[in-house]
Amino acid sequence: MSKVKNIFGSRMVVVLATALFCGLAMFVYLAGEIRGLLAWHVLPALVFGIPKAMIAHGMPILYETPGHVGWDGQFYYYIANDLRLTADTISHLDSPTYRYQRIGLALAANFVALLTLQSWVTPFIYWGTNVLLVAAGAFALASIIKRLTLPVPLALLWSLGAGVQVTVLNGLPDAAGDAFFLIALACLMNERRLAYVLAATMAVLTREAFVVAAGGLFLLEFGRLWNDKNATTRFWAKRLLTMAMPGVALILWQLSIYARFGRLPSQEPGVAGGLINLPFAGWWQTVVGTFYGNHIFFGANAPWTERWLEPLHGILLILSSVACVILLRSRDLSSIQSKIGAALLPFALLSTTLGPVVTGHWSGYLKATTILLVPLLAVVAKFDARYRAVSIACLSGYMLLQQAAFWDRVIPDGPSSSNQFGSIEAISGKPAKDFPKTLACLGDYRSKIELKGIENFDRRPLFRTLLGRPQRYRLDVDVTNVTDKPWQYAQGAGAVALVGRWVQPGTNLEVGQSRRAIIGNDLQPGETRRLSLIVDIPPYANSSDFIITLIQDGCAWFSDARPADSLRLQLH
Repeated sequence: MSKVKNIFGSRMVVVLATALFCGLAMFVYLAGEIRGLLAWHVLPALVFGIPKAMIAHGMPILYETPGHVGWDGQFYYYIANDLRLTADTISHLDSPTYRYQRIGLALAANFVALLTLQSWVTPFIYWGTNVLLVAAGAFALASIIKRLTLPVPLALLWSLGAGVQVTVLNGLPDAAGDAFFLIALACLMNERRLAYVLAATMAVLTREAFVVAAGGLFLLEFGRLWNDKNATTRFWAKRLLTMAMPGVALILWQLSIYARFGRLPSQEPGVAGGLINLPFAGWWQTVVGTFYGNHIFFGANAPWTERWLEPLHGILLILSSVACVILLRSRDLSSIQSKIGAALLPFALLSTTLGPVVTGHWSGYLKATTILLVPLLAVVAKFDARYRAVSIACLSGYMLLQQAAFWDRVIPDGPSSSNQFGSIEAISGKPAKDFPKTLACLGDYRSKIELKGIENFDRRPLFRTLLGRPQRYRLDVDVTNVTDKPWQYAQGAGAVALVGRWVQPGTNLEVGQSRRAIIGNDLQPGETRRLSLIVDIPPYANSSDFIITLIQDGCAWFSDARPADSLRLQLH
């Protein structure tokens, strides 16, 4: 029994569990949203395009429609393959100086590429570097937790948190910044100050907000030296200079960016106000929007994740701030408790200023604040056995709720990727409300449909096969309006779309439908447009015909009105 306890309490078990979880999440993601291609885990979009150097390495676009912007991981991955940030790469970034200031993960990925003798940062190296850093951060946190006399597996509350895992999954630097700072704390706990400087410097270069945490530790060191009557001037200078190095490094990096671009990262449009606001203003705006039907992203349709996690996020900010104050009341300024409090109190206070762009979805605020669980754990270590057990149960429940939100994002079968051609917002880049509510029936249902290509929608279908999911195909179809009336999209009846119908052989007796391909903006008489139809192969495909046709909602199937204009084929 004691051997089992020793194994379970091992920090390496935490590391292994973290790495395996990252691998499992990516496997499921490959079988769904990113369609078997690891390069797509950073969610590259047509709106921003791909740098020429990345195209030369064979990187394609995942989101091909103008209304889908992907996510921020694409920008950090491009920077990882262009550390000098050439003009071509700059043209594919949304906020170049803001992204460029967070160069720490890119530097680490380039170091791994160098060690593995690669000439560029491959998708596997980029993702693998993130996994390695999070695993190392989990080891560091496990070491801290062990010093606090808590069960070592509690480090998984951070490493398996949804905020950490979603950044690894999509190539963002936030979790890497957390990891670097946890490593820095562990080094400082063991009085390895040069290692602390290196790790903390990487933390502030990965996520600039950690400079306030490094500043808190600087002030703690100042206070400790002030109380040390035997400290010499030389000792003061040495210690304070060491603790100031991460801040100095960030200042120099920011100044170099200013010298090159003529503006600081904080001066990028949309950064001030969108990302930073008055304390709790952004959080309050999104919480009120969630429960009163005017959410910044979802309007009246806020998902269950926000109804639970947004209020809990505010509670986390308050409790972590209080916890840091409690930890700072320790008389021993050299204790790990004091270091955690000094570092994360300013970080927690800064986190209260996150703007609505960040607080509007759990993937934003959890990736920014999951590290604030650390001071809570440090306070829990002070409790007696009963209160400690209750507190750990509450924190574990919070993590399980995050897990539900995380898997709700990962498990669905390509909700954005597969549906991009069936969403009017994605196809046109305009909201549905900009289109008519209903349209009159056309009456004339002539059409010309030509199948131009069929290919597997997944670049590597192996992951789908192993997960037991059906194959998906992409059918590129040229659709021509041969009538004298335009075909249009509408919010309701009257909308025209391309769709596949599964029917009984030789009949029009329908047994199922494919996803739709929205025509988007008006298709004028005589105009031809290529549409992409995404088809999931159903169990009855072998015993059915597949008809490619058009539909006008609430009016008619084009294939029923003019069967000869549709295409009938076998697809399985």
